[in-house]
Amino acid sequence: MIMVGLGLGLGLGIGSGARPNVSKGPICDAITAGVCISVVEKKHTLIIAPYVVYTGHQGAQQLDGVVVERDGKAPNKPKIDTFTVNDLSGVSVLTDRPFTPIAGFDPANPDYAGKTVCIVNLV
Repeated sequence: MIMVGLGLGLGLGIGSGARPNVSKGPICDAITAGVCISVVEKKHTLIIAPYVVYTGHQGAQQLDGVVVERDGKAPNKPKIDTFTVNDLSGVSVLTDRPFTPIAGFDPANPDYAGKTVCIVNLV
């Protein structure tokens, strides 16, 4: 597995515990490229297929995506989960792990309207 930490001009890199600046960082880069990310959330290592980053109800950036692995194990049933970006650390782009969004993903979801930072391109 190839893991690439993308610097943000703030000294962030591979394995960094610092919080990402989504709009100019690795999460949006992964969404644009259609590849998974590896993150740490609450002491769990997750591999996520990221679909969209948007501004949530209280101004926090939210990530909607599907957990592909949690601590090395695949979930029983893939589903779209929402993550608060500030709760994620150690973000790495997995360039060798492309994904196709699941059928339940709706880019026209009203939660995203006028609040989207970046969104996967459904082609």
